[in-house]
Amino acid sequence: MWSHVATVVGTLATVSILYAGTHTGLVKESAWGQAAQRHRGSMRSPTYRNTVMPNGQCNVSAEDGLPAAFPYPDYTHVIPIAVNPHYGGHIVVLGRDGKLYHKYQRSAGLGGNWTEFKCLTPDLTKVPCSAAPNCHGYDNNPVIAVQPKDGTLVVFVRQMDDLDIHEMHLADPKNPESWTPMRAPTCLCNFPPCVDKGQSKCGTEANCDNKGVDCSDHEHRPSSPKYWASQPCFPTSELSLLADQEGKLNLFFRGFDGNLYMTRQGTAGDAMGKYEPPVMYGLNAEVE
Repeated sequence: MWSHVATVVGTLATVSILYAGTHTGLVKESAWGQAAQRHRGSMRSPTYRNTVMPNGQCNVSAEDGLPAAFPYPDYTHVIPIAVNPHYGGHIVVLGRDGKLYHKYQRSAGLGGNWTEFKCLTPDLTKVPCSAAPNCHGYDNNPVIAVQPKDGTLVVFVRQMDDLDIHEMHLADPKNPESWTPMRAPTCLCNFPPCVDKGQSKCGTEANCDNKGVDCSDHEHRPSSPKYWASQPCFPTSELSLLADQEGKLNLFFRGFDGNLYMTRQGTAGDAMGKYEPPVMYGLNAEVE
């Protein structure tokens, strides 16, 4: 349901620069265009080789009187990127395995080399969902933004089991490998505790299995720093993450009711702090 501060690059956006010979009238492709043609082959190919990101085709339905101009479009890769003022570009993407991957520049600018992709969430048993340790990763494109005050990078992404938003950020703005553990918005139960049986812990795999956490204890209360908010958000769209004039990050998403919502960072520059409860962003905010 919300966010993104990122540069989006489609897998199918092959660009060819053409120029005409001054006297011959011949048209030639640039090296970029030639390489793209070799990559894609003589027939239109929907995939990139050796990518961690999802490949394949989507299915777009005709409905509400609108035809589907592209009923089976190729899956478009979204490349969320932010430029860290301390070391350069940093990309965080969704892998087809439901895990997050990142790569970054070792030095800033057009001459800065990039690392290879590295998995940020290799162990899904550590994902803080309500079914932990049996979580299944993430299911939308992450969003990434620079926190204006200190250059820290902040990432939000939707977790597929709880259909809610998780957050992580750089603990050290100058260290591109210093990502904090993922934070859920608040303590969620897959199955509520069976208080009639004397239980206080959530059920994770079945009702009354008492294998989860106790949302009433100090560590899991809404005020706990383990969580980035104090209530769930449940987005039904991709996310957008923008900094405002006060230097606070604002996370936008669509809710289950079809309206656009925003949750705002409580304190500018406090990446480990809380975000305010989501509010509808304006009147007539439907974005269905």
